[in-house]
Amino acid sequence: MADTSSSTAAALEAPPPIAGTTMDSTVTTTASPLSRAVPDANAIATPTEPGTTLDGATATPLDAAGGDAGADVDAVSAPVGSCVEFKRLDEYWDKEEYQWVQRESAPPPPPPMPKVDKWGQYCFTVVQILHEKTMQPTHTVIELKSPWLQKACRRAIGYISEIVWGRRVPRIDPDVFVRFFPLLEKHLASLKTSGSTDEQKIAQLQLLIDFLRSEYSSTFDALESATARSEITFALLGHILMPDTILFSTTGSAGEPVAHRLTSAEQHVDSRGATYWLIRAVYIEATGSRSSNSPKFGWSSVSFSIPEFKATVKIYSLPVYPLRFNPQEAEITAKIIARGKRWASLDGIHHMQYGGIASDDRRVFVNSRIMIDRALYDSMSGGSPSVIRRDRYSYDYDSDDSDEEDNKPVSQKKPDPFPLLNDLADEELLLTPITLYGFSLGDKMWMRFNIELVKDIKWNEEAFERLVLPPDQKDLIRGLVEAQAESSFEFDDYIEGKGRGLVVNLFGPPGVGKTLSAEATSEHLRKPLYVVGAGDLGTSPSALDSSLTRIFKISATWGAVVLIDEADVFLEQRSLHDLQRNALVAVFLRQLEYFAGLLFITTNRVRSFDEAFQSRIHVSLRYRELEEDARRKVWRSFLDKVGLAKDGLSGAEEDELVRTPLNGRQIKNAVRTAGAVAASRKEKVAFSHLKSVVNIMQQFEQDFRELAEGAK
Repeated sequence: MADTSSSTAAALEAPPPIAGTTMDSTVTTTASPLSRAVPDANAIATPTEPGTTLDGATATPLDAAGGDAGADVDAVSAPVGSCVEFKRLDEYWDKEEYQWVQRESAPPPPPPMPKVDKWGQYCFTVVQILHEKTMQPTHTVIELKSPWLQKACRRAIGYISEIVWGRRVPRIDPDVFVRFFPLLEKHLASLKTSGSTDEQKIAQLQLLIDFLRSEYSSTFDALESATARSEITFALLGHILMPDTILFSTTGSAGEPVAHRLTSAEQHVDSRGATYWLIRAVYIEATGSRSSNSPKFGWSSVSFSIPEFKATVKIYSLPVYPLRFNPQEAEITAKIIARGKRWASLDGIHHMQYGGIASDDRRVFVNSRIMIDRALYDSMSGGSPSVIRRDRYSYDYDSDDSDEEDNKPVSQKKPDPFPLLNDLADEELLLTPITLYGFSLGDKMWMRFNIELVKDIKWNEEAFERLVLPPDQKDLIRGLVEAQAESSFEFDDYIEGKGRGLVVNLFGPPGVGKTLSAEATSEHLRKPLYVVGAGDLGTSPSALDSSLTRIFKISATWGAVVLIDEADVFLEQRSLHDLQRNALVAVFLRQLEYFAGLLFITTNRVRSFDEAFQSRIHVSLRYRELEEDARRKVWRSFLDKVGLAKDGLSGAEEDELVRTPLNGRQIKNAVRTAGAVAASRKEKVAFSHLKSVVNIMQQFEQDFRELAEGAK
């Protein structure tokens, strides 16, 4: 009885059967709560996807993913997760049932059938494009079908903007092939010579070349006819602008010849609709490196443009053109190579003489000694062309030399097309520029110099000997500066880097030879003289510090003699009331402490030296007003320069000039002015010219004194 009542109760609680099933003895659709843990062995479950209810619905997406905990276990034919398979399902929101429902995903679409190129067996095809409406021919393209032919053409022509080599079948304008026809022929010849390529594949490139020669024979004939006369049209211009062509152009104020190596030429249209050829090229440039381990030369880029022109022109009338069309090709080549050797020899630091046009942001006439120093120019001024540096991450994925498409390319370092160099062969010397970079000592400007105007210095061997100084004073200066220049006497401070320089103070009235002493010293040592006025140093402590740091760095690099002229304001005794000047003096003192070269300081009328300077100045020489004997030497020295020999003046005339109380600068000005007056009259310099100028100078000095006294 217990079993019967239990079965009856279970039957009353059972849910309705699932649609499509029958309540016969072989299909059990209900189970008592006790039978859920151990399903009836005779029951047959309806197959369902794991994680769904019997009607295929889930309450939430979370239930759908993890399975419905309330679903009948009887409906599962195998333990959860025991089937080593996966199923693709779609999940969507059922608006009517208001729950997420899963269903089996539709099978993925079959992969598209590959398109068959019905003309793919040909190594290339010539395709005539017809207008979509009129069906008239508009243009023609060549399709490269053969992978080997694609690679052969790519290696011959290179990567240019007119061809997209990345396409499976490149479509190329035949005019591009015609333009680069010489490169195709050259590559074909190299393949035949190497003997490493199958003859059948070589025949593909031969077929393309034969087709171009036959199809475009009129273009080749026109080009040959024009170039034979050294003429060209704008339409044919691209045919003579091949990569690696040596180009000729002129530059500089005198139109000096220069050569460049062409890398690419492309036709463009500007914003106004004008057509032009944009030409890119490279040339040799200095790297500016001071390291002995770093290459000295590299390649720099430059561009030119040739605007569209009408009719036919002479090739050598173009602003830039292949050097082979220049009527004087051999002479120009030899001249540029010879100039290039000198240009290469001037790499580094060189003290030279310059006379002519130089440039910075503008063109300037320079007549001065200069320092050639590319590295310091870049550091202080900048703006010089940089060399092309290799991309360290560049690899060549098309590096095999056989042109075989079945040779799988191996990733390897790409050869550098623009390597850095230490030595230049003639073909590189041909590509050197005319520009040197450096500093004009007279103009105190960083500038670009024309190598044609750079000359060796003619040193004045007598400058030091002609100094009008007491013999012991002159010997002292000579001994000190020679020892400093040769570093024959090494003496350092307790602190490394301090006190290694030689500071010489020259003080006295104007025109007694202070500046000349520094100039003569640099001539004697054959070293550059860097002259700085007090006004060049700035009036604020920060500006002074920056200026002195820069000047002393430059002089140390060049081994230059530094002259700071009229430095009175920096040497006078500090006071408690002028804090600005005190700061200037402090900066000056600190810079002198670490200066390691030869420094001359000239002062006129310092009332009292600051005590700190007295200990930092190694030698202080006083220059007094010139006496008659000194003035006589100065007069004779300057009169020799204008061709007035020692006997050109009588003793009385010379004595009259010597008795006039003039300083050295006034004597120089008098001789120069007298020479100019004599030249204007087409006469030789005589005593009358000198006397006239001296009288005018004395009159001016007298008038000046009277005006000064009247103003008091």
